[in-house]
Amino acid sequence: MQLLSLLMSVILLVLLIWQSWAVADLRRSLRNAEDQIYDLENEVQEISGDVARAVEEAANPIQDWEVHPSGINQEQKRLLADAILKLKSWQEDTVVYLETVVGPDKHVTAMQVDDLGSCSGTMMFPVNEQYEVRLAAVVTGGGESRRVDLGGWTDISMLLPLQLCGSSVGGPTYQEGVLSSDFDLSLRNESGVEVLDPVFRIYRNGTLEHEAEAELSESASVGDRDLTYVPALPDQTLGVECVPGDRIEVRFSCTDGYGLGYDFPYLSWTIPEDGSKPEGGRFEGNESLPGPELTWPA
Repeated sequence: MQLLSLLMSVILLVLLIWQSWAVADLRRSLRNAEDQIYDLENEVQEISGDVARAVEEAANPIQDWEVHPSGINQEQKRLLADAILKLKSWQEDTVVYLETVVGPDKHVTAMQVDDLGSCSGTMMFPVNEQYEVRLAAVVTGGGESRRVDLGGWTDISMLLPLQLCGSSVGGPTYQEGVLSSDFDLSLRNESGVEVLDPVFRIYRNGTLEHEAEAELSESASVGDRDLTYVPALPDQTLGVECVPGDRIEVRFSCTDGYGLGYDFPYLSWTIPEDGSKPEGGRFEGNESLPGPELTWPA
């Protein structure tokens, strides 16, 4: 009887171990099945998204579009920008309007449609506020009308003919009461407008101390959209006398071919009270920094 009981116990133990393995295999199979279902759901969602985008793109009457600065309205102090849209298909009765939302204001511009399906129109933007810009096109023809969101810009200053797009700074150092630094500045010139009277202005505690003519860097290529300027100083190095506690600011000023004047905040340093290395540097990358101060032609 003891032997039989022992044998039965062994058999039960083997059955329990086999059952636990079977349950573990079943759980693994369930997990694998769940993972496969999850992957399949993701694939279905991706396919659905691709189909939805394809359907939306097929229904989109706009093939391509672009906006670029084209001048200024001196009387109303507005920036002019030309918009060009290319239609996928059009009819004789096709009419296109461009809706422009600038901050709290909405403007509608009628577009001219030519025989090749190209639409063109000129918009006016206020540039004295940091407003977001949103564009949408309304295409009507053949008894149907469709509104297409084109996107926009986070700040209206991004539509200015000239924009600060990059820089490099060496130093600065502070020795024997003189702050020294070499630097350059790059302007994005999308419309190819002329850049007149470029100059670096150096301020100490808000007072203009020095002006240095800005000249194109020898490494800048003629015709590039990005124009790189350096100060016309010995070794292209700024040297300004200051004392601990002083704040030194460098601004870049110029006028474009439309007569619009720019004053870009660029560099700012503060001399620590202990006379150690100046603190601060480039303004770019600071989201709270306003766009350039503009001066309209008289």
